[in-house]
Amino acid sequence: MSGHDEFKPIEIARRVGVTIRALRLYERHGLLKPRRDANGWRVYGLGEIARLQQVLALKQMGLPLARIGELLSGKDGDLTSTLEIQEAAVRTQLEKLEAVRSHLGAARARLARGDVLPAEVLIDLARRSAPPEEPSWALVFEPLFRKHLRPDQLDRLLVRRAALGADEAVGRTWEGLVSEARRLLGTDPSAPAALDLARHWRAAQAPFTGGDPALAAGVQAAWREAIADPGLAGRLPIDAEVYDFLRAAGLVLKACEMMGAGLDT
Repeated sequence: MSGHDEFKPIEIARRVGVTIRALRLYERHGLLKPRRDANGWRVYGLGEIARLQQVLALKQMGLPLARIGELLSGKDGDLTSTLEIQEAAVRTQLEKLEAVRSHLGAARARLARGDVLPAEVLIDLARRSAPPEEPSWALVFEPLFRKHLRPDQLDRLLVRRAALGADEAVGRTWEGLVSEARRLLGTDPSAPAALDLARHWRAAQAPFTGGDPALAAGVQAAWREAIADPGLAGRLPIDAEVYDFLRAAGLVLKACEMMGAGLDT
């Protein structure tokens, strides 16, 4: 390896956009192992730069450093798979930015025609331009997910959440489902409207759980614990009444499907 392929920590920090402190932290966790030159100074070669890229990509997905270390030391810790995960997340962000650009262009065209932008258009532009914020209720679930999910399940959930979280269509779908659940409160959970809601709710969950029953069960366990905790329940997007109605409708739907399957055999 030539000298041109090796960099001092300060060069890596400046060019990548991280701090020396962060590099030291990753090194203490065993994620980076820079070579020492003849004078004992750390130097980063191509291998360590590639490893740093993996660390930063997985960290961006929301994974803790301990779990990143496990992934990178295992059979799945190859650069190709990490790049694929990061590419999926970036693709989602690009799609969101393209939608913002399209709406900005439409607004400029209206202004060029002498139109006055109505409040709803301005509000929509402001919403699309706002920096993404993690809802406070999502932070509630981090320790609960770690309690009820295996590390590999949690990894898959975090990656999917990162990829889907920026999708506005996904957000609108959940808002509509919660609104419909509140509208149906007090009705029979076995009624067709309630069963239809349960069916759509399950379909909306599927992209996050990947159709894994064990992962879905762990997520449900985390929800049940959060709903039952008075200190957490107030920070959730749905209250206990909505949750109980959805759970009842879901159980009826499952029973109906099992009975239908039994009749078909």
